Amino acid sequence: RNPKHPKKPPKKPPTAFYGCNPYKPSFKLKTLKQALRDCDRAKKAEKALKNARLDNNISRTRARIFELASCNEFKYFCTFTQDEKKRDRFDLAEFRKDFAQLVRNINRGRSDSEKIKYLLIPEKHKKGGWHMHGLLKGLTDKDLRAFELSENIPKRIKDTIMIGTPVYDWTRYRRAFGYFTCTEIDSGEAVARYITKYISKDLQSGVIEAGQHLFFASQGLKSRDVITSLSS
Repeated sequence: RNPKHPKKPPKKPPTAFYGCNPYKPSFKLKTLKQALRDCDRAKKAEKALKNARLDNNISRTRARIFELASCNEFKYFCTFTQDEKKRDRFDLAEFRKDFAQLVRNINRGRSDSEKIKYLLIPEKHKKGGWHMHGLLKGLTDKDLRAFELSENIPKRIKDTIMIGTPVYDWTRYRRAFGYFTCTEIDSGEAVARYITKYISKDLQSGVIEAGQHLFFASQGLKSRDVITSLSS
């Protein structure tokens, strides 16, 4: 060796990621910029996959709700609210449990054909509380009371009554939960299509956070008949 010309140290390799050994040519090196680009693409792909799953879940739920609404002869379209003086409006699980118990209590003295059946979809207020929209059947004249124009009721309800459409109060629900309104259904297919519009990504995010389902339904509701054809 010539002491005047010592051996030069090897050049420092570029920064490597994912456990790559910079001294082994079989591994492809990634700079920091390349790695960040790959991470960004991976995040976008994961987000797209998640959105696709949400869209698929929403589509299946809408189809199921349309099926239940169409196959069961619901009579009333209803809105269910919760009075903050009586209820924790933020607790969706408690509403579901207590409402189901109310219906069971009423149905105990009724025949199968007279029992109350329901299909409810939760909706979240801007302030975080929950109310419901849904379909009911089995309510009798003894259960319901028609609102009158002389009452202190919202203008939209008065306007509905003035055009000849009765709006009803369910007294037993109101005493236990809060405000309630319902009107008779004119077209089962139309209301079935309308109610599916309440199923949205915002609703799904809210009910997942609350640990609940996208809709609540009575047990034993009818579904469409499955028809199979046998080839000869």
